[in-house]
Amino acid sequence: MFSSLGWGEIILLLIVGLFIFGPDRLPSIARDVSGALKKVRGFVTGAKEQIREELGDDFADLDLGSLNPREFVRRQLLDDDPPPFAKRSNGASRSGSTRVSTTKAHSATMADAGPAVVSRPAPPLRTVGESPPYDADAT
Repeated sequence: MFSSLGWGEIILLLIVGLFIFGPDRLPSIARDVSGALKKVRGFVTGAKEQIREELGDDFADLDLGSLNPREFVRRQLLDDDPPPFAKRSNGASRSGSTRVSTTKAHSATMADAGPAVVSRPAPPLRTVGESPPYDADAT
């Protein structure tokens, strides 16, 4: 959570806290904040224990790190798939051989389909000063 927070920023926050709260109240506020963090940590631990009790043996299979959105995106992007342009052992690139086989399959399908049929004629050409037709549905 605070991975980008360096020592300089922490010292600056302490100095700002000293000016805002004063030297009298700062120790009590630090105690209150640390107590609140301990309570939150206890809540999280209790929730994990409750999930562990409810799921039983399935909890070992549950990866709580996968619920982190950053980890999910990292796992999806850095999957163990081979790179798309990697050279194969026969010297052909992966994308080139796929493209050739796809093109052959597409041309075979198009040959079976027969001649192409045009569904509507081309619109008439307008003169230089003529405005395009008004389309009420387009606005």
